[in-house]
Amino acid sequence: MKKIIIVVFFIIAILSLYSGTAYLKEQSNVKRAAWEQLGPEAKNFIKGNWRSGKVRKVTLSPSMGDISDEAYIGKEIYVVSFTTKEDNPTRNTVGLFASIEDYKVIGTGYVD
Repeated sequence: MKKIIIVVFFIIAILSLYSGTAYLKEQSNVKRAAWEQLGPEAKNFIKGNWRSGKVRKVTLSPSMGDISDEAYIGKEIYVVSFTTKEDNPTRNTVGLFASIEDYKVIGTGYVD
């Protein structure tokens, strides 16, 4: 019985590590893809590099910013947030809206 409990615990631990690794890899892929779609001027405006971004999923609404592909309104997307070199504390973070399917940047906006 003790061996079964140890084996089950070991399997759960491995599965937890694997799912966490997949999540981090997905986050990294989204950040890198969004960063690579920026021009040099935009990259110079951001503090840090693609690794300094933060990723979250949200449902896109029209009031969130400048949206280039309105087909994504009402759908779940990624927001990749980067801190900018802007001195204004209320506008020092920019968000890139990226599609879930192919990480294509579909808009931008300032985020809280």
